[in-house]
Amino acid sequence: MGGATWWTGIAGASRAAELVLLGQTIDAVTALEWGLLNGVVAEQELDEHVARVVTTIERLPEPALARSKAALRRAREAGLDAELVALGAVQGSLLTSAEFRTATARFAGNQVGRGVSFRHRACCKPGSAPGIGEGRTAAPQLRA
Repeated sequence: MGGATWWTGIAGASRAAELVLLGQTIDAVTALEWGLLNGVVAEQELDEHVARVVTTIERLPEPALARSKAALRRAREAGLDAELVALGAVQGSLLTSAEFRTATARFAGNQVGRGVSFRHRACCKPGSAPGIGEGRTAAPQLRA
C-alpha cells in the first residue's frame, strides 16, 4: 500500500502508471535511473557497502541523527512549510547546545596560528530567536 503515491512522487506519473497499471518490472539500473534507488552495489561488494553505511551512521552524534530523522519524516508527511517552521526552532537549540560549544572550541583550537579568531557574543533579546536568549551565545563570528 502506498507504492503508487511513492512512485508517482519520485519517478513521475507516467512511470508510476507503467509499474502499477501494467505490472511492469524493471531492473536495478532502470530503477536507479528513475530515482527509485540511491545506488546499485555488486553482490560481492554488498556486505562491505552495508558495513560502511552502518559505521557512518553509528558515528553520527545521537541528537543530530534523531533530529535529522525527524526532519525527514516531517518533510515527507507535512511538507515544506511545516519543515521550515520546525527548522527555525531546531536551529536555535542546536547552536546553543553543549555539543556545539565543545565542537566549536575544538575547531577554534585547531585554527591557532592560521589567522582566524573567534568571538562569542550575546545575541538577541530573550525570546526573540528560538533557543537563544539572555546568558546564551550565538554561533561564533569568524574574523579574518
